[in-house]
Amino acid sequence: MKRGFWERYRQARKKQKPKLDGVPRDGWISRLINRRISALVTAGLAERNVRPNQVSCFVFLLGVLTCVPLFLMHHFFLAGIAVWIISILDGVDGELARLKKLGSPFGAFLDSFLDRLYDSSLIFAIALAMNSFSAWVFAFIGFFGMFLDYYTVELVGNKLGKGRMDKAQVKIVKKTKFWPARDIFLFLISIFSFLSIPHYGLFLAGMLSCIFSLARLGLALKS
Repeated sequence: MKRGFWERYRQARKKQKPKLDGVPRDGWISRLINRRISALVTAGLAERNVRPNQVSCFVFLLGVLTCVPLFLMHHFFLAGIAVWIISILDGVDGELARLKKLGSPFGAFLDSFLDRLYDSSLIFAIALAMNSFSAWVFAFIGFFGMFLDYYTVELVGNKLGKGRMDKAQVKIVKKTKFWPARDIFLFLISIFSFLSIPHYGLFLAGMLSCIFSLARLGLALKS
């Protein structure tokens, strides 16, 4: 028998990313806002013949085909709304995978790859839209912060041991009560887009990613 919508919603809310040593993997924005909304979408898809990888591809295409043109046409307020919507929908594939028990290494890789591809297109679109020296510098900082976060986890983490990187991140989060996860990255772009200065969001998000990623790497190397 099919479960009721609100029962599926409650199950989806329970299927958030598992904590790491008691520390949430999601950022503030996801925990307080995004997950509450994405779980509604997940509940609606749970009884349908929709697979997580299909959701990943759909959200990626939706993001590229809406956010990028809106930035290039200088519709910054609408672009900010679109970025936030994509940030919310970004959690659906993972929730659906955990709810339906369809998680796989390929699915995790596809989700991560499409996230990086979308973020890169977003950064490039903002730099093109603002078309100034400072915008390109801020875009570089944003891209470097994104790359550094990925590099330290996926590449350096494989050599040092994923556990050491995770433990270093846990120490930082327990001390600062904060981690600049991807939801924070997209949230900052949204907020500064509402102010028609999206490149400042790239600068702040990139700097936070750089600082925290280097701090995590330093702790991992010392341990």
